[in-house]
Amino acid sequence: MVRNIMAVKQNLQNLGSTMALRSRMLQRAHQYYELMELSHDDLLIHLQSHRGAFTLQEYQVLTNLSAPESGRDAALKKVTEAFNTTVKSSLGGLQQGAAGALAALGFRKAEQ
Repeated sequence: MVRNIMAVKQNLQNLGSTMALRSRMLQRAHQYYELMELSHDDLLIHLQSHRGAFTLQEYQVLTNLSAPESGRDAALKKVTEAFNTTVKSSLGGLQQGAAGALAALGFRKAEQ
């Protein structure tokens, strides 16, 4: 009887975590579909202000939908550049944070 109760408890815990995951996935999908209503310029602003919200490929799909056909190649290039700049600035911040943490621990940068 105790084993059955423990099994039910475990199944309920698993169900809760599965529901939470599904909820996050649905929220992300909802946010993505909201981006379809943005103009291309607003999409670029979103990309720069919401680092890591979506992948480059996801932003490119949105660009294909929002940019006029005549300027689509230029729009895709802008999205790619903005995404890469955003990723580089994020990595730069991480590198500075890591360097600061190492310095606080007494490590110095190797001299070349």
